Amino acid sequence: TAGRLRPGDEVVVLPAARTSRIERIMVQAGDLEEAVAGDTVMLTLTDDIDVSRGNVIASIEGRPETSDQFQVRLVWMHDEELLPGRSYLLKMAGQTSPASISDLKYKINFDNQDHEAAKVLARDEIGVCNISLSAPIVFEPHGKGRALGSFILIDRLTNHAVAVGMIDFGLRR
Repeated sequence: TAGRLRPGDEVVVLPAARTSRIERIMVQAGDLEEAVAGDTVMLTLTDDIDVSRGNVIASIEGRPETSDQFQVRLVWMHDEELLPGRSYLLKMAGQTSPASISDLKYKINFDNQDHEAAKVLARDEIGVCNISLSAPIVFEPHGKGRALGSFILIDRLTNHAVAVGMIDFGLRR
């Protein structure tokens, strides 16, 4: 989603945090000397590492973070209100994890941007809350990168998208 790769570059595979080097960058026509954001390529690493859907390959220097708890901003899109504690699925950049809203801190008044106390979010309301996942995911704060900083929440029973969100920062236990 960003940057460039070359054979010989040291990379880290997240969330497992395994390091390796890029051995080859391949496309249907043959090998490349470089790949840039947006290219569709196949990478061969020098080490035998299991890299599967939802894993992120990043440079050692600019590696994203991993966490299972975040402060997020949500735009609620569903007719049923958001209730803290209910179970959802969070989807972001090929990663999917069961999630729940652990704390609704406040909602943001759309007209004047004031923070208002809230126990629920109704349709089209924006709120700031803490979210907990069942396993760590790879992320960047939304201001640093949209691909790893924005997500959707899905109702586990109906499979409908109920909210879109942006990660402000990861929380530590």
